[in-house]
Amino acid sequence: MQSRYEQAYSMSQLYAAERPPPIPPSEHERRRKVKDVQEVVEAGRRRGLAEERIRTGLTQLDSLLPDVLSLHRMKPADWATVATDIESVAEKIIILKSLYPTADVFRIIFRKPKLLLQTPKRLQEDGAAILRLLSAAPNPGAILEATPDLVDPLSLSRCLASLAASYPGQDPVALLQAHPDILANSGSEAAVELTADYGELSTKD
Repeated sequence: MQSRYEQAYSMSQLYAAERPPPIPPSEHERRRKVKDVQEVVEAGRRRGLAEERIRTGLTQLDSLLPDVLSLHRMKPADWATVATDIESVAEKIIILKSLYPTADVFRIIFRKPKLLLQTPKRLQEDGAAILRLLSAAPNPGAILEATPDLVDPLSLSRCLASLAASYPGQDPVALLQAHPDILANSGSEAAVELTADYGELSTKD
């Protein structure tokens, strides 16, 4: 019986004969999720959190906010903290929905999961300040959904000041409402992300 080497008639055929089958995209995603969960568990352990509690919490979190876990948007240790208090997560989702009823709150949290680290009181206070800053906007939820980093009074006030300076004579709130993606298009979104409350993008614990 011929081996695969003997059956191959060219280098390309030999390569094809020896190459393992490609990993389906779904399997890549599954492996990534397993790895991310393990990193969160290990970070939680270093904070004295029980592994079972973290894993159970992450499963519940995925039911509330499917695929929200991202180590690019929040550190493993912070995800471990969130996972240990799912009741609080549910409460915060309700608060955000009540503050911004026209916005896709799930999209906002997906892009800015650090909101889940804030206390309910802080979310309420920040929400009140944000709505005051956007009081002239017919639909503030659309603005926040387009740029979730503005769900922070300091970031929003800096953004409005930047737009006022860049577009003199125009109402910055009206600009944001008419063009919610204006920050991304103008390259100003990076400046918003560098505010102190946004947090670092490092995945280190």
